[in-house]
Amino acid sequence: MNKIINGLLPIIGILGITAGCSSQITASADEIVENVLTSGKDTEAYYAEGEMHFYHDDEVLESYQFQEYIASDGSRKTTMIDLIGDNETITVRKDNELISYDQESGTAYTLDQTAMDLPHSLTQREQLAMILEAVKGTHQQEIAGEETISGIETYHIVLKADSPNSILGDMELWVDPKTWFTMKAVSVSGDVRSEVFYTSVDFSPDFSEATFALELPDDVKLESLDKLNQPQEGTIADAEKALGTAFYVLDNEQAVINNIELHSYSGWLEREEVVINYLIDGAPGFSLSIFPTPEEFAAEFEEHERSVRGLPAEYDTIQNTHFLLWDEDGLRYSIVSENPALTLDDILALTENMSLSTKE
Repeated sequence: MNKIINGLLPIIGILGITAGCSSQITASADEIVENVLTSGKDTEAYYAEGEMHFYHDDEVLESYQFQEYIASDGSRKTTMIDLIGDNETITVRKDNELISYDQESGTAYTLDQTAMDLPHSLTQREQLAMILEAVKGTHQQEIAGEETISGIETYHIVLKADSPNSILGDMELWVDPKTWFTMKAVSVSGDVRSEVFYTSVDFSPDFSEATFALELPDDVKLESLDKLNQPQEGTIADAEKALGTAFYVLDNEQAVINNIELHSYSGWLEREEVVINYLIDGAPGFSLSIFPTPEEFAAEFEEHERSVRGLPAEYDTIQNTHFLLWDEDGLRYSIVSENPALTLDDILALTENMSLSTKE
C-alpha cells in the first residue's frame, strides 16, 4: 500500500536544510491543517528541482534526481534521473494526454487521462490536503517548529500514527505557509523509509511551447497504455496459470466471487497479479489481490502486532476503507474493502475460512 503515496511528490528529503526556528509559531497544528483544507490559495505554476530516495532499513533501494515543470494551464513535465541505474525517464502531460519515455529501455507510452483524477494532476495544496484528510483520526498532528528548506521558511508538521500497524506509517512534512508547497517530506512505514525534498523552486517560471514538447528518437515506437493496462477477465484456472501456483481463496457462503481480473505489469513493477472481486449479500464486498511476495520486502510484516491466519500482517483503515495485507507461501495477499457494513473482525473471520484454489 505504499503505492497510495508513491505518486505524491512530496513524501520526503535531506539536502539544502538549515534547521532552527526563525519565529514563534502562533497557529496550532489543527488550525494549520484546517487552513490547508479550506484555503483556496494554490501554486499553479512553478519550476523545481529535487531528489527522492527510498530505503529498506539503512539500504538504499532507489535514488533519483528530478525536475518538475508545472504550467498554469495544467501542462506538466517531469524528468527523473536514476542515480543508481543510470537511467533517465521523461514524462509529459498536456491536454489530458500523458507520454512517458524511458531512455534505457528505449520505450515510450501514452495514456489518456481524460477521466482520471490522479495525484500528479493535483496542485501542491490539493496533494497536501489529500494527505491530511487521509490521516484524520489515525494520526496525531503536531507542529515541531520552523525550518528553512532550500531558502524557504516552512512549518515542520509531524504526523504520528496512532497504531504501529498503520500502512501510511509516520510522516513529517515541511510546508511553506505562504503557498502550501511541501518543500520536504519523510514517510516511515515499518522498515521502509521514503524521502523527497526540493533543492530549488521558482514560482515565476517562463515556459515556452517547446518545454512541453517531447521529441522521441526515430526508432522508438509510441505504445498506448490504455490497451496494455486493461485487465483480462479469467477463471481460477487462468489465475493459477498466471501466478504459476495454486493460491488461497475465501471458502464461505457469505462471500461470492463476482469476477476475476488478471493484471500483467511491466517496468519497475513487473509482476502478474490476480484480483478477485467478492460480493457480500449481493452487494460489492471487497477485493482480494494476490501476487508474488516482493523479495526485498519479504519480511516487512514481522514486527507488526496484527496477524492473519497465524501469520504477521499489516492493517490500516483510511477514510472508511479497510486494508489488510499478509504473506503466505510465497504470495502476498491484500484485501481492500469499502463496504461500510464490513468491520475488521468480519474480514478476519472470512480469512479463517480460506482454502487452496485447487484442492489437492
